[in-house]
Amino acid sequence: MTLSRYQLYLINAKKQKITENFTMFEVFNSETALSKGIDNTPTIQVTANAIELIKNVLQPIRSHFKTPLKVNCIYRSPELNKEVKGASNSQHLTGQAADFVISGINLFEVFDWIKHNLNFDQLIFEQTWIHVSYKK
Repeated sequence: MTLSRYQLYLINAKKQKITENFTMFEVFNSETALSKGIDNTPTIQVTANAIELIKNVLQPIRSHFKTPLKVNCIYRSPELNKEVKGASNSQHLTGQAADFVISGINLFEVFDWIKHNLNFDQLIFEQTWIHVSYKK
């Protein structure tokens, strides 16, 4: 069995820590991409954008609430974005947005804390998850 470029990328990503609590794997793993055979390998610029998002938004949230975040999506390649019917101008295409949840903590409390304590580009409360974006 030959592994795809994306599968090889993910194997390597498990070893690459971005911050104390986040690895490249968590950022770029997509079950949808894997199951549909879509290459979701990020570019260097997308990777840089995602690292900024994690360092400036996601890690501070994780550190403040002392609870792991379940990141549902940060990067979507154009093909993956089309597959999930994402917006054509979605910041997920550039690695500048994250959709996430936190178990055991009221999401509105998390939303409110982000709103008053962090720099962000866009913040949306989606009822069952939070969407936040960051531009350097």
